Amino acid sequence: MKLREKKYIKGYAFLSNLLIFLLILSVFSVFLLILNAINIYLNNEIVSDELQRLKDLNLYILITFASFLVMLGIFSSLDDYLTKKNEKREIEGVGHNFDLRINRKFIEQRDENISHKTYWPAVIDTFVYKKYIFIDLERHNYIIIPIRAVGTMEEFNQLFEFIQEKSRK
Repeated sequence: MKLREKKYIKGYAFLSNLLIFLLILSVFSVFLLILNAINIYLNNEIVSDELQRLKDLNLYILITFASFLVMLGIFSSLDDYLTKKNEKREIEGVGHNFDLRINRKFIEQRDENISHKTYWPAVIDTFVYKKYIFIDLERHNYIIIPIRAVGTMEEFNQLFEFIQEKSRK
């Protein structure tokens, strides 16, 4: 699963690499800004209007960066809190349910109003990860089947073997 997490979606790899580059560049520029601010505050011998404005600007940017870090921490803790709060409801499966039908020709997902068929040639890969069967489809879509939807571990293994057999053909 770790190898699959690193797989880039085609067409977006350039944007992802650009975002990483810009993030590294911004961290480097903030580091230089902090060094400059420390240098200005330690050298108080020369006092001029321009230097005072530069001190104020560095202080404002430092405060903005610190508030960004605080807001990031608040967002992270709020996200953790809401995830833990809704975890029980998500595990119980209250909400959106659908029927999954697997036969020799296709995999069908049926909802109240919608039916979607995926034929076996569209299946790229199948694997098991933490008691889930992942069926990797074209266009980076997945069908995920939990063990609780199948029943016993023996039926789960039989289903996985059937899916692997059909996806190889």
